[in-house]
Amino acid sequence: MKKLYIHIGLSKTGSSAIQSWLSLNVEKLSKQGVDYADLNPSAKDGKITAGNGVLLFHACNSENWEEAERLILSVYFKKNKKAIISSETLQNISPLAIKMVNDICQKNNISVNVIAYARSVYELLYSNYLQGVKRHGFTFRFGEREGMGYKPQRRFLENYNKVFENELTVLNYDSCKADIYDSFAQLLGIKANKFVVKNKKVNRSLTFIESEVLRKMNELHKGVFSTEISDYLINLSPEQSTAVFYDDELLEKTKKHATKDLKWINDNLIHNNDFIKLENSKEQTINEQTKEVNETKVLQDVVRWAMDKEENNKVQEFCDFLCKLAAFLNEDYLESAILIMEKAKKLNPEDNHIMSLLTMFQNKKSNPAICNETAVIAVIKDESAYIHEWVHHYHHFGFNHIYLAVNRTSDRTIEVLDKICSKYQSVKYFITDWIDKDSDESGINPNMQRLSYSFLANEVFKNKNVTHCLSLDADEFFYPKCFKKNINDFIGSFPENEMLSIHWACQGVDSEEFLPPFANNEYYIRPQVKTVISRSAFEKIKKFTVHIPLLCEKNGLHIDASGLPFVEGKHREISQINFSSNQKGFILHRMIRSDLEYLALLLRKRPASTLRLKNNRNGIFVKPGLLKLDIPKETLNVYYESLNAFISTCSLREILNEERSEIKGRAKQILNVSDEEILENIETYYTVLNGTSAFPLLHSRMRTLGDRLLKMERPVDRLRDLAIHMERFDLNVSLDLMRIALIGRPKGLIIKRKIISYESKLKQGS
Repeated sequence: MKKLYIHIGLSKTGSSAIQSWLSLNVEKLSKQGVDYADLNPSAKDGKITAGNGVLLFHACNSENWEEAERLILSVYFKKNKKAIISSETLQNISPLAIKMVNDICQKNNISVNVIAYARSVYELLYSNYLQGVKRHGFTFRFGEREGMGYKPQRRFLENYNKVFENELTVLNYDSCKADIYDSFAQLLGIKANKFVVKNKKVNRSLTFIESEVLRKMNELHKGVFSTEISDYLINLSPEQSTAVFYDDELLEKTKKHATKDLKWINDNLIHNNDFIKLENSKEQTINEQTKEVNETKVLQDVVRWAMDKEENNKVQEFCDFLCKLAAFLNEDYLESAILIMEKAKKLNPEDNHIMSLLTMFQNKKSNPAICNETAVIAVIKDESAYIHEWVHHYHHFGFNHIYLAVNRTSDRTIEVLDKICSKYQSVKYFITDWIDKDSDESGINPNMQRLSYSFLANEVFKNKNVTHCLSLDADEFFYPKCFKKNINDFIGSFPENEMLSIHWACQGVDSEEFLPPFANNEYYIRPQVKTVISRSAFEKIKKFTVHIPLLCEKNGLHIDASGLPFVEGKHREISQINFSSNQKGFILHRMIRSDLEYLALLLRKRPASTLRLKNNRNGIFVKPGLLKLDIPKETLNVYYESLNAFISTCSLREILNEERSEIKGRAKQILNVSDEEILENIETYYTVLNGTSAFPLLHSRMRTLGDRLLKMERPVDRLRDLAIHMERFDLNVSLDLMRIALIGRPKGLIIKRKIISYESKLKQGS
């Protein structure tokens, strides 16, 4: 009777090394009565292959059982009564395919032993993540997006166990990896002491620093060159020691999601008490690595790859990557950035964008931006509970002058600013209520904000030492990605320019009330920007608009925080959507904070409006796929210690506590308004309160109004359109609104179709 060994992995358990070992020793295996069809001879050289079982995988995947039988009988078996099939792809064939392989073998009098190695959960997940960085262009950090469970491993093994039962052998990779070949030889029943072993590691993992650099490179080239670059780095140092990145929070997450499936595997498939662990605490950790190469070395190697690469097929993609890589290298590796751009020019000499970038980097080398002193300006209203955080932040990052315009304020903002100004001479404020003396029929000047910014900028540039100015709102916090560089050094790291636009990093919803800046580390990037203007740009301003001032003439350089030229999007004051991800700094936009603070914020009104609520907000909802700020805890602790010292120096603790109590009270007043006010502005109320704790109260109140809703101006159209707007948030709300619209328009076809659709979807969902 013949014997077939089917090695299915599992993933990241030395399969490539085993396949290299098998390929190197085909003749020695044959002499001991074992066939190994060497279908991938490059494995002898340590090259990564899918193993010789990939042909069987394709036959099974296409349900070509005749081909599967031919492969087993004529390809995998040659002259011996034992044969080996090895490929990790086989772990994921269907239950039907597993049964058919067994049936084919039984029909041909072949017994089967399935071999699988399993490793500790956390280390497997980390290794899989590194493989994603190497091969699949991952740009996120470990644990940010992928699940932290063991379900796939259980599913693979459970599928095979249902068919092969006792003929499935599962070994603990962590116990065997010191001599994986010996453990495999024992399963085959052969002596392998004289077998050839490849000296270099096969498919080694990335070091922590390599993974960090490569995921940043993946952001630049969108995964197009991830395999090429990672292979290049690994081949430069194939024996480089690597380690696992351990994080207590991720370990707990792994324990929560993987324990049940891990227990099933250990209880049902491990028969020698060598159980698979949740995590292997004896593993070398990142902190213990003594041979870990630094980021500079890895970046230099990436540059070497780029300079050595001969590109014929993907010239445009490669040139695009070179441009982004040069911008990434920019300030710290300017010589390398110039070399990279010179190569891009050789590949595509007619590209004007490449030429302009090369010129920009060359100019930067000979003519860097000169930044003497930088000012930040803001126009504020009712910020007594928060303005101390904003002022401290810009003092912390080295802004030389902090100017504020206060208008229409009813809280204790002036009192707070007086305390701050008495301690910090760099801070000044101006009351600009005088602008309302030139008001419209509503009694306010709708240009209050823009005129206040113009006034502040003019005041700032009266100081001849000021070379740059950044205009922001009080909920916007500029920060360099390193979170250390002061603003003058940051501006000086770019080539001479007239305007430097910095993108928003919009913060998610705070889990607690009154959190300090950056405590909530989740954010998403937007094409909106705020702009640092130079003195020369200020002198050319035609109209001071908040995001990007309008200049009389554009003859100076306008860049974003990647150092690349700023490209306008759908209108002048936002960038194109696909801007470079390699920004050196962002503006954290705290537009929501917590639910309670958001509700209180809505009652501040907009500068150009008499409406009771701020109508430029879209409610609160959890945005999927949020990014995470990468600020070291030690650096953030220094920042918070500085903030606490600032509060103490200015004697603000008592007033802040009182103002926070005021905010809590204000939030409760959000719906303390007449029905008529809500009916007149129903779209605004539904939009800005969507997702908040006040929304159920609002909707319940509207439902009780009944016929009064139909007495609004254009009631049916407005209710119908509002229902459609709410579809992506809450179908029950949409159904309620559409049913009221139907009362006002009983024959409305669109309304009827929508109601049927909502009812059907809600029924399916239940």
